[in-house]
Amino acid sequence: MANVKITDLTAYTDPASTDVLPIVDVGADVTKKVSIGEVVGKISGDVDVATDGTSSITAGAVSTTELGGDITAAGKALLDDADAAAQRTTLGLATVASTGAYSDLSGTPTLVTQLDDLTDVDVTSTPPNDGEALVWDNGASEWVPGSAGATAAGSANEIQYNDGASGLAASSDLTWDDTGKELGVGGDINLDDGGTYTTTIQSITATADRFISFPDDTGVVALVRGLNGAVLFNNAGVSGGGNLGYSSTAGTFGYISGNGGTITQQNNKSTGVTLNAPCGRIEMHGAALAGNTTVPFVLTNSSIGANDLLVLNHVDGGTNIGGYSLNAKAAAGSATIYVRNITTGTLSEAIVIGFATIKT
Repeated sequence: MANVKITDLTAYTDPASTDVLPIVDVGADVTKKVSIGEVVGKISGDVDVATDGTSSITAGAVSTTELGGDITAAGKALLDDADAAAQRTTLGLATVASTGAYSDLSGTPTLVTQLDDLTDVDVTSTPPNDGEALVWDNGASEWVPGSAGATAAGSANEIQYNDGASGLAASSDLTWDDTGKELGVGGDINLDDGGTYTTTIQSITATADRFISFPDDTGVVALVRGLNGAVLFNNAGVSGGGNLGYSSTAGTFGYISGNGGTITQQNNKSTGVTLNAPCGRIEMHGAALAGNTTVPFVLTNSSIGANDLLVLNHVDGGTNIGGYSLNAKAAAGSATIYVRNITTGTLSEAIVIGFATIKT
């Protein structure tokens, strides 16, 4: 055969399946021949080659290995659609997929465009006036037009209060001076919280027959401070109650029972004792005390001041009541008590001395 280039060969436009093509067997490194029919047969299951030179992929013909999965009829239909609109039709999508309009949605609630569209609001039966707001009508279980709030009442400095009719009222008898921080009350003041409370009143100037009532939770005036029956006193600006008391039953005034104590003297009649109380009893030792003889002993007591007076009585012990005289001299935190046997004979009695301190 003459030396001719492939491009110079005569074109063969109608090859038969038995015609052959040269092909290189790469594995054997040998040039061999293969028929056109054998080449087409290798791909005819996947690609339909038309005689006019065009080709198409038949649905279901391409293997899973080549495409990752068979192309179904539905998939081929999508591939065949001319545009997105046609594909939406193929997929059976609703109109909203194309328009994006809320009105094209189905099963949607009605949009509220005004207050009266709400089921619990009624501005139709009674249209609102200028400046009104919606207020809750509990009887109708709905919001209706009403007053936005109570109108200010009274004059300058007058304190407003609820008039009991959903409004505000004021009185010239109830005022507040913010400059002087002074509350003005033209009537009675009643402080009552229905139970336990604490209050401090700085000053009260009476200009008429007025009273201040401090009732307890039973409605009874109760000034409770200190022990039962304690007399109240000014304790640095607040109410105080201490050892002094009044018995409404006996009509007596003095130290409250339980504020004293009892101490017993040891060793002999001159032995000192300690009892820190404003009143109390001292049981002396029963040692002998000669007639017309005085014995002193020291009572250490934090309640006693240097200028105080001690009231002493022989209240118990021994049979010779009236056979002793008692006296005392106070000092800061103590007192020396002098006990004298005023009889002519020796007395060996454990007498009991009652004492009470008087501040001077």
